[in-house]
Amino acid sequence: MLKIIDQKSGESFQNRKVTAYFENSKIRLDIDSSTHPENFLEMYKKRKPVDPTVIVNDLLTNGFTLANLGISVALELRSPRGDRFAVFTRRGSDYKCLALISGYWDASLDPTPEACAKRELLEEFLVFQQSDEKFLVPEGMRFPYEKCQCTSSKHWTLIPSAETIGWVLSAKLEIADTDNCRIYIDATTSSAQVVYGYYAEFSDWQELSIFHAEDRPDENNNLVTYLEDQAIVLFSITENHLVNPGYYLKEGQLVSSDLPDDAYFHPSMVGANHFGIVSSDKIPLKDVISSKRLS
Repeated sequence: MLKIIDQKSGESFQNRKVTAYFENSKIRLDIDSSTHPENFLEMYKKRKPVDPTVIVNDLLTNGFTLANLGISVALELRSPRGDRFAVFTRRGSDYKCLALISGYWDASLDPTPEACAKRELLEEFLVFQQSDEKFLVPEGMRFPYEKCQCTSSKHWTLIPSAETIGWVLSAKLEIADTDNCRIYIDATTSSAQVVYGYYAEFSDWQELSIFHAEDRPDENNNLVTYLEDQAIVLFSITENHLVNPGYYLKEGQLVSSDLPDDAYFHPSMVGANHFGIVSSDKIPLKDVISSKRLS
């Protein structure tokens, strides 16, 4: 299933100027609110590869100005039986890329990256009840898509926790003056990702399915939101190691995702150097698994 559920203009997007510094083995972020922010297209054109040695030199001197500051969510699902699963989304034109729930920090919508992470999580990770044909949103939280039928539910809840970031291989560096997230700098796009952790705890998932919603820019600089029913992949976690195979949750059942042999992980799982810099835009799924000695 691929369905359009929302559309918004990319012109309202605000990309704030953010400069990163390396300070006492942490990254300090300087957010400049005085300069005019860029729109989505202006920001996107700046996302180009840069030599990691240039980034290191800038981090240690006058600071490295990011093309953009992105956010990611290390979401760990806990089943009604207490099993642990790492949540990834399938992305790219061939759906072979496995990525964390993530997005661009849009200052027109969210005052802080942390607020952006919570919004992205609610927008991308969608729980659907087949019998009522409604989306379920945790009590006290707002469903982001007004045109879709939804209801408040006790079947699942979202809990912020930095503990879930442990299995994200690239996100090991702390940000100065905060302890609820981690960061890495992506040399392939001149950007950085701030990673926040959450648990999604399910007390009951009978008849429930998990869908993914993703924004994609169209030719008119609009952001179109598509709903996908086989794009949230769950990997079992054993001692902080991801275990094959991946699954979908469909009508209360875990169904094998049958990922292709050449599937690969997004930069969040590549691993970073001691400056928090990631130098490759992908790592094969089989390499991550073999390096962890998984069965």
